[in-house]
Amino acid sequence: MGQERKFRRKVLSLSLATTLALGAFGAPIYATSSISDTVNESIKEAHDLYSKIFGTKAGQEALNALKTDLTNFYHNSNSNTVKGWFGDDIDYQKCSETLGDLTPADLIKEVIRPLFISFEDGTLDADALKKHQEIFDERGIDVDVNRVVEFAEEFKAEIIKEVKNLSLKDLLELIDNQDSQTIIKILEPAINSAYDKLSPKYSDLSDQLKAELCLEIKDLKVVGKNAVKDFLERGLNDDTISKLVGAVEDYLFPKDPETPEDPKDPEDPKDPTPPTDGGNGGGGSGGGGGGGSSVKAPAKLTPIIPTSKTVIAPKVTTEVKNDVTVVNLDAEDLTKHLDKNNNAKGFIASVNGKSGSGKIVLNLSDIDAVADNNEDNDFIIQTEDAEYVLPASLANRKALANALNIDEADLSNAKVEINLNDKSSDSYNGKGETVSKIVDFSITVKYGSREVEYKNFGKKYVDRGFNLDKKPNAAKSVGVVLNADGSVAPVPTLFVKSNGKDVAVLKRTANTPYTVVENDITLRDISGHWAHNDIQLLTDKLIVSGYEDSSFKPQNNVTRAEFVTLITRSLGLPTDDKASKFNDTYATDWFAGAVNAGVKAGLISGYEDGSFRANNPITRQEASTILANTLDFLKLRGEITHGQAVSALAKFNDGQTIAEYAKESVGLATSIGLVRGDHNGSFNPVDPTTRAETVAMLTRLLEKAKFISK
Repeated sequence: MGQERKFRRKVLSLSLATTLALGAFGAPIYATSSISDTVNESIKEAHDLYSKIFGTKAGQEALNALKTDLTNFYHNSNSNTVKGWFGDDIDYQKCSETLGDLTPADLIKEVIRPLFISFEDGTLDADALKKHQEIFDERGIDVDVNRVVEFAEEFKAEIIKEVKNLSLKDLLELIDNQDSQTIIKILEPAINSAYDKLSPKYSDLSDQLKAELCLEIKDLKVVGKNAVKDFLERGLNDDTISKLVGAVEDYLFPKDPETPEDPKDPEDPKDPTPPTDGGNGGGGSGGGGGGGSSVKAPAKLTPIIPTSKTVIAPKVTTEVKNDVTVVNLDAEDLTKHLDKNNNAKGFIASVNGKSGSGKIVLNLSDIDAVADNNEDNDFIIQTEDAEYVLPASLANRKALANALNIDEADLSNAKVEINLNDKSSDSYNGKGETVSKIVDFSITVKYGSREVEYKNFGKKYVDRGFNLDKKPNAAKSVGVVLNADGSVAPVPTLFVKSNGKDVAVLKRTANTPYTVVENDITLRDISGHWAHNDIQLLTDKLIVSGYEDSSFKPQNNVTRAEFVTLITRSLGLPTDDKASKFNDTYATDWFAGAVNAGVKAGLISGYEDGSFRANNPITRQEASTILANTLDFLKLRGEITHGQAVSALAKFNDGQTIAEYAKESVGLATSIGLVRGDHNGSFNPVDPTTRAETVAMLTRLLEKAKFISK
């Protein structure tokens, strides 16, 4: 019976995982749009099965893990990744020419974004469909999204039928190999069969897609198949597969309450479970004083921010000092985990306590070991409400010596303290309503008799996660930094689902207190404007603002100082109050801090005479130059060479009038889609840039960088 159960478990779990993976790239299996009764019946059958399996606690954990894998896979798939899904049979270059500045990879990426969003809630509702249609309409693409979704659902229903009818030979091959290539090889006939059945019915849609997008339904089949293969290879974690297997097993083979569990070996007791209010473990504590500590086995911890890395909770010692939880990693246990392999890992620890504040103390030698094991390894430090993900490579000996201007030899016995302090009792005086705790993230380096705060990480963005108090309106919410003078400023923020919770992921290059706010700001003069959605989005994100009379004046020109201020604010760059390098910019200027930040990041360089000319209207070629520099700062240039960028100017009938210094930048910014020409095919390089144009450029940049949620 044991072997038969094991066999059936593998067969069903693999079939289920395959079906789930296929479901990720079209509308969800249990979507709500109206289609034929036959398809509805197939979807209902699948939905019933899902409800039975995923209605349990184990099933819900498996589904949450799958959603996390899908979300991570989407966010880790850039345009070059998506381009690879097109394979060799699709004329990618020809399609690129047809679509102009929107590449086929960009198109697929934009279209699947709402599908991933809708998958989180299990339904493809009217708002998600509307978002699809808005993307098409905004791009001038005459395609009915409802028709596309209808095809996707029926196509998937046909594949589900085929999966249910896999032969024993196929299933044995799956069990023997258990790899994505075998799955694709076995499913390919099912995919082709489904396409052959539906192709005549949807010939009108295929013609429409070919005319508008240079992609027929058969091409989308290829893209979808390759996307599934890519997800199975890169996105689906072993832990997720185990959870899916467990959920299916619990459904098919419920435990017999009369069958006793295997007796535990009394000679090999497990480490005691740590107390929940002490994080990963800990000794006793009294009042605001200290408590004893001992090495404890870690509690089961789950990252607040979704990650594709292997998450490890090493043993720790915990004590409470002045109501602050203090955690130390056990070096011996950490070394055991490092010795296993050099795969990317996240070493997680909880510093949660009654006060909501805590810190972890790391020996610099341990940080060096973690960074040497893999430069992508992270330390994940969390309380109940917030999380800090610190790359080990940012805090090892070499990084600290460079950042803090300390000789490496002086750091021989250094310790690094990572602090998460709950500041929610402090008043918030900025715009909007807070929807999370206020948490101050800080790092202190102690060496010898000295200690120094490690605040800025240069060009490296570090993630901070917040559990939210309520479901946010992602388009109207943003993470903010709370400055010492009481002002607030926005930071790049993504809103995701993680373990069934709404989470905000704040990205910034510096440590300070942060919180998340939701806004609803009204502007009276943007209704019907072509940039209405982008203007409203960045206004609620606190990146741009209107005038005192609630107007925005979208056609007003933007000065050089205003443009630099907006782009540094969009990127969440810390302002720099040092003396300016420009001979016409002074510390008392309202824009001085932003201009200095732009110089430090390499976004601006000024004129040959040493001036900045802050109050001059910024031209389109100047704005493109700053945007191109920003792409380099964010490492988003991709594989576009100097020659390719300059050659791209040939599509503009005034390309030859672009200044020599700006040609590569304009070519790069337009090739990536941040800046566009007019309807006459002109770029207009010396025309001033309007407020509306600036907002559109910034929105595209933030989307490209995955710094914004709509």
